[in-house]
Amino acid sequence: MTFIKIIYTLTIMAFLIMLVGFGISAFYQPPEYPAYQNCYDLSESAREECETENTNLREAYNTSVDNHYRNVFLISYLCGLLFVAIGLFLKTRLDIIKPGFIFGGMGTIIYAISQSDLADGFRFAGIAVGLIVLIIIGYRTLLEREDGAKVTANDSE
Repeated sequence: MTFIKIIYTLTIMAFLIMLVGFGISAFYQPPEYPAYQNCYDLSESAREECETENTNLREAYNTSVDNHYRNVFLISYLCGLLFVAIGLFLKTRLDIIKPGFIFGGMGTIIYAISQSDLADGFRFAGIAVGLIVLIIIGYRTLLEREDGAKVTANDSE
């Protein structure tokens, strides 16, 4: 039966991560790559204007991509924190579901941090907050549980 609980927990984790990842890709598409003009067949003055327009298109696209990855980070990171919070505050009798939400939340946070074009400042802040969340999770789920078990064992003596 323990094996089934582990598989169930890991399945909840995987589905939460996929929910966020596929939800973002379904409802928040990245910007489309711009269609650049061919400037080589134009006269000198027209070529300069064309190259300036292409440069402006490239800069606008890069700004859009940066904004997109920042927003994907924020959406997925906040969802991950929400999943972790749900996992931490679920009642003890739901012990089989709690780890699925906690692991799913942490996996979603890792997904948020691992965006390929994410700015290093966002990545650093995400890792710092993620570390704090891990410490809180460790304290709430492991250390408090051990302290409660020790108190219960001492009370029974």
